[in-house]
Amino acid sequence: MSISVSQTLTLSAILLLSAGQLRADNIDAALAQNGPLLKEYLEKNRFKNVGVLKFRTKKGNEDFTFLGGSMNVNMVRRLENMLILIGGEKKSINLLNEPGQVIAKTKAKLNYLSPQGRSELFDIMYPSLGSKQSVRADVFLCGDVITSPDFRTTTVIVRAINSAAAKEKPVKLMEVAVTTDRSMLADLGKSFAVARNIKKGGDRDDPINIKFTLEEMKKVLQFSVSYDKVEQDIAVDSSGEIENLKEPTDTQTVSMKIKNLSSKQIGVVLKVNGVSTLFEQDGEFLDCKKYVLDPNEEYTIQGFLCEDSTIKPFKVLPDGMSPDSMDPAKMLGQIQLGVFETGAAETVKVSNRSLRGVLTPKLLKAREQNPLKSVGQITKLKATARGYIEPNGEAPLPAVKVTFVDFEGTLAFSRTITYVAPKITSNP
Repeated sequence: MSISVSQTLTLSAILLLSAGQLRADNIDAALAQNGPLLKEYLEKNRFKNVGVLKFRTKKGNEDFTFLGGSMNVNMVRRLENMLILIGGEKKSINLLNEPGQVIAKTKAKLNYLSPQGRSELFDIMYPSLGSKQSVRADVFLCGDVITSPDFRTTTVIVRAINSAAAKEKPVKLMEVAVTTDRSMLADLGKSFAVARNIKKGGDRDDPINIKFTLEEMKKVLQFSVSYDKVEQDIAVDSSGEIENLKEPTDTQTVSMKIKNLSSKQIGVVLKVNGVSTLFEQDGEFLDCKKYVLDPNEEYTIQGFLCEDSTIKPFKVLPDGMSPDSMDPAKMLGQIQLGVFETGAAETVKVSNRSLRGVLTPKLLKAREQNPLKSVGQITKLKATARGYIEPNGEAPLPAVKVTFVDFEGTLAFSRTITYVAPKITSNP
């Protein structure tokens, strides 16, 4: 088998990013503007040990959930990066390292939705980021990401839970409303297609140019999932927008197939549980390497391609409880596709205040030095797993031929298929 993979970034993008400028979306800009308010709150109350917990999402008319897409997790990373920025060189903020994972391992079902649950969060000792010291939390930050019924606007609410008033309702620190862009839709697990008739120079993130339909994408990319070599039905709900797939069992072998149905070359990012099947990247679609397919070309994907060209086959975790915890690693239960059509390279929004799921050098170094697992990997606690697909590093498949090619294109489609139904959580 031979696979064509896009280069990581174009030269212009590399030069841009190396200058300290990172991709930003509408949420990043809104949060950055409110950074001083957050700093004032922490300093006024003398809170030093700060942890960020998994956000909930509410998509349209659906209920709140901790498992609505990668947005639940990358809001944690955005706020962590903001805390490092506002803490500055004086290190006025001691950031807790992966408090969600610590909570999940201490008490799997504990969360902040009840007064008792909030109180118990402060009984746990948490490791500090970049240090072996464990401390109790002074305050936790959490919140909600809520889209309007038509998905055109998104409201982000950030709340605080402090140790002195843990049993009281979380305090609202900020509420911002922004226009929903493509990256946010993908993070929310919302399938979309960019309109085909956009004029040159038109804004692909303008809501008027984004359509919530699957039909256009299916004309460009054929996608299928097989269990034990039997292709599975992907069911579409009555709205024609939400797709679901039967859960696999731990005895079944999973494979996926992508085929280019168009007359032009395309690039495809395939993610399982928010992690790309190419080199286990967990950034946004624009930053991930892509499968590059010529017209009528198809690939069968049996797992996660590694840097040495071997493949970690898909492995299904045994049945157990549905994950419903603060652990950021327990996410999704979704398969996501990002399809890029050839053309001029995507015009990148850049900002020195990008907060989306991008680790600052300090945060990255600290995580590399810390033994806790980083986000994007399913925690191997079989008692809290259920039908989740993960990479099996214990039995790699033989190496395949990988050819790196230049590819420039624009994100035209995003498709999300749920294969493990998330457990819905109630309002706090």
